Amino acid sequence: MQVNTLAFIMFRGVIKNNTRKILMDYIDIAGNPKIAVGCCGAFTIENILVNNFKPTNIISSDVSKFTTSVGYFLTGRNYEAKVVNKDFEFLNEVMEKGLDYKTATILYLQDVSDFYRSDNYYNIRRRKSYSAEYWGIIEKKVQRLNEVKAVFDRSGVDFTYKAQDVVDFVKEVPKDYLFVSFPPFYVGGYEKQYEFLEETLYAPDLECKYKLFDDSSWVGMVETLLDRGVSFIIGTNRPDLFEGNDRIEMVSYDYFSKSEIVHFLTDKDFAKKIAGIKRKKTLLYDVDLITKEDIDNMNEDTVIEVKEIPLDLFNSIRMTRISGKIKNLAEPLTKFGCFANGKLFGVFGVDVINMRYYSDTYYLLSDVPVINYKRISKLIPALATSSEILEYLKRKYLVGYNTIMTTCFTDNESSMKYRNFWRKDSVKVDKHKGKFINYVADMGKYNISGIYQKWLRLNTEITAKQG
Repeated sequence: MQVNTLAFIMFRGVIKNNTRKILMDYIDIAGNPKIAVGCCGAFTIENILVNNFKPTNIISSDVSKFTTSVGYFLTGRNYEAKVVNKDFEFLNEVMEKGLDYKTATILYLQDVSDFYRSDNYYNIRRRKSYSAEYWGIIEKKVQRLNEVKAVFDRSGVDFTYKAQDVVDFVKEVPKDYLFVSFPPFYVGGYEKQYEFLEETLYAPDLECKYKLFDDSSWVGMVETLLDRGVSFIIGTNRPDLFEGNDRIEMVSYDYFSKSEIVHFLTDKDFAKKIAGIKRKKTLLYDVDLITKEDIDNMNEDTVIEVKEIPLDLFNSIRMTRISGKIKNLAEPLTKFGCFANGKLFGVFGVDVINMRYYSDTYYLLSDVPVINYKRISKLIPALATSSEILEYLKRKYLVGYNTIMTTCFTDNESSMKYRNFWRKDSVKVDKHKGKFINYVADMGKYNISGIYQKWLRLNTEITAKQG
């Protein structure tokens, strides 16, 4: 797969290598020569398409000035732009040399925004270097831009760019196109990056009205595509927004960054097309994840194990499941994985001492399932109370406590997740996080097998009554 040449001059909106490999596998299997790209950023997807595939049509959209300037350049559309910041007005002369120099100058200014107002020594040096070498830097960007445009032109692809909010863009995407997108993961995060460019550049032709991409935007975009019958593959860090939606399917996920997971979601029809890939969900630590079918088949002969796991595996699960009220996730001393017949169905962490409460109790952190299905989430905190976990912690930390505590953020009177094995200790309210309940359980009362058999019996009885 050829390298995205724009990545050398546009650092925002560039998709990571592993992530785009997965995405391109899906596009390759789809075999659709017509692609619509929402929130196109640095045109990573478009560059890979024209370098490695044979698309006949590409329609892209975004809202930022720096992306739109490149989109217009690639489609040969001129635009009005003028530098109004006195510190950089000398660049107006450079911009008059042509559309390629105008666009390269805007990319130069976007680079400058990273360190323009910073007073640390490193950024002061960068600022001086960029000021002294501006001509050479812009020339290199011009060269790269023209190289990319030449590739697009030679490919013969019918390429269109629209300065348009993706929420509106999906209302117009032709139904015979495959829609591909990596919308912004951070609400308002990019506006701060673009602030300098907005203040420095007068460019009415690059203006685009849009609203911040929030939870409602995520849901609205996907629902519009589903209602219109447009197939899609979308990367998201908010899979929780689509739980229970039987019209979509999560087909895989990968690390977007050290602490961020990107999930690929698609419509059911497209999911059937790419089923042949059988791509394993990518984790830094190789493990088989439980499925709904596996949970349905759990019985008295199912082998349940609890083992210590690496931090990266622990984080890869909890980052997608933890409550949005928890902004800073603490790292527990010990991380455990819960396995059924060798397949991971949940994780939990344990601290030896949590001084916020007592000094004679263990503290349970982030007990989360791989998937929210039936009552598997109740089994995970129950297993944390087992005699095997108690003995393991005693050997590892040379301390043995009789109880374990945890905190549950909920607006309800109680949490069903901790019923049967835990008891309510106290209810409190935090002005930032809202209401939370402290639960306590006795350690070592049951072993892993006993806990599982009790959970299985209760789960089977409840399911039978509801059925």
